[in-house]
Amino acid sequence: MNGTAASVEPGQAGTQAQDCDLHVRAWCLPPGSAARRARSLLRDCLGPHVTDGELTDDLESVVDELAANAWQHACGPCEMRVVCHQGIPVVCEITDAGDSASELTKRLRQAADLTTDPTDGDIGALLEGGRGLSIVARLTNGRCGARQARLLSTGQPGTSVWFALPASRSAIQPPQPPTARRGS
Repeated sequence: MNGTAASVEPGQAGTQAQDCDLHVRAWCLPPGSAARRARSLLRDCLGPHVTDGELTDDLESVVDELAANAWQHACGPCEMRVVCHQGIPVVCEITDAGDSASELTKRLRQAADLTTDPTDGDIGALLEGGRGLSIVARLTNGRCGARQARLLSTGQPGTSVWFALPASRSAIQPPQPPTARRGS
């Protein structure tokens, strides 16, 4: 990615990096209404690109869960970012001032394993915490993760939980094994 890094000021609607194929739009999410704001922002970003209403509802559920968790489990500011490639949204992430990227990565992987094979793993381990992450993993078919990041508004170190934004439901369906043909 070339160009300049995006920055965001409190209350700013969004910003884009200049002179590159990838653009990052970022918004501060206020306490008390972070989940509602994140759903609204995501719907606006997806509007012209995702026409499947059920898929949009699922992705809104994912961003709702992540925004609510960010304010519940981390202290300090919270941001939503949408990465666009040539104007099309491809990744969404919620970033907070927490330092739990490695724990979140572990829980998301565990949840994704249970999503692809419910007999593989222990659902009880997710019941102590991470049920919301299992929803995220299920609705994104495991196309999600966590990483260390910096808040664009303050420069503070933090954690981002991201998920892919597919253009259609078929883009997130797990591949089906080929069926054997009779008479072969």
